[in-house]
Amino acid sequence: MSTAKKITNFDKVAKSYKKLYDSDLTADLQSELTTDEYQKFLTLIALNSPNTSSTSSSTTSAATTNAVFAKKGQMIVAKKEVFLRSSADASYHGAFYETSTNNIISKAKAGEFIGYATGKQEYDTENNVKFIQVGFLVVKENLPDLFKSFAGKKYTFWISSSSDYVDKYDYFKPMFDKYPSLASVVKYKKPLDYYDAEVSGLSKRLVVSSKNMQVLDSNMHPYVNVEKQTLLGEYLGELNTSKNRFIKFRTVDNTERWADASNIKIIER
Repeated sequence: MSTAKKITNFDKVAKSYKKLYDSDLTADLQSELTTDEYQKFLTLIALNSPNTSSTSSSTTSAATTNAVFAKKGQMIVAKKEVFLRSSADASYHGAFYETSTNNIISKAKAGEFIGYATGKQEYDTENNVKFIQVGFLVVKENLPDLFKSFAGKKYTFWISSSSDYVDKYDYFKPMFDKYPSLASVVKYKKPLDYYDAEVSGLSKRLVVSSKNMQVLDSNMHPYVNVEKQTLLGEYLGELNTSKNRFIKFRTVDNTERWADASNIKIIER
């Protein structure tokens, strides 16, 4: 498992192994390791690979699919009660007999907005738990009394990435459709880099819907319907076809989307 953490290109290692030992590395691993150990081995490789999408091996591709826990900016909601931890270690369970130095910070309730995925992920091999790091920043202005003491502060947690425990969303609307009460909370909790753009002092071009319209995903497929005068995101560019012109923009949760140019307006901020 220690070696797995150092492998960044499984295909190159497998080819070298073949030259050295005239044997198939994947077959040897499967014969030497249990099913659980083999999956842990592949997951550790996938986590350590800088460009896992380019690997051609079917085994590493499968591991990569399982290891992409949450991309940066995805919004994370607790489906059931789940521990928020200071480290990616599932050894502690909040029992009264466990030491006070355990890594449990608190417990999120079902339906609670936890924050935004930072893009960092870890795999607890001892307990076979995949973790994602989640964080948020409390805005500095227009806060109710309950939040004022937290203004401008940042928080990060580690949480199990299992779909049994969390829901992950790229866009606000589907999250609010399932958890309507979160609309009043999310406006105070923003991504950790929320104020970074303001520090740069650069102006932004913002994309706003001029009518009820449909937003397209990164592959130009219908994604979600939005109402007139909805702030969609930051302008990134455009694409002209023989029939239509499309505008590309980045949403507040750092996801790229498209919209028909005839349905939007661009404003300077």
